[in-house]
Amino acid sequence: MELKTRVHDVLTNLKPAETRGMRAQESTETFQGSDTTAPNCVQRGIGRPEAALAVRQERFTGTETYLVIYPHSGDDTLVDVYVVAADCVVTSPGTPGKVLVNETVSRS
Repeated sequence: MELKTRVHDVLTNLKPAETRGMRAQESTETFQGSDTTAPNCVQRGIGRPEAALAVRQERFTGTETYLVIYPHSGDDTLVDVYVVAADCVVTSPGTPGKVLVNETVSRS
């Protein structure tokens, strides 16, 4: 499945704060029904301090990974997507995870 399709599926299945009349980026609430915290090694691999919109563990091109979605700075119609190898969680939690993909895609 294409990365953009995966991201769209994750975001479509979430109930964001903006459905209550608030922009998600301005809200301190997270998406309902989502995990928004990646393991520490995955977060260190990405290197972004802000909270993710969504985090999902899944297979990507035959590798166990974390799909991590962040708001795109300056444009609410876009999101920044990271696919990070999950092996750091078990084999070396102190080492930053390897970012396999980093793309900016449309929210819709």
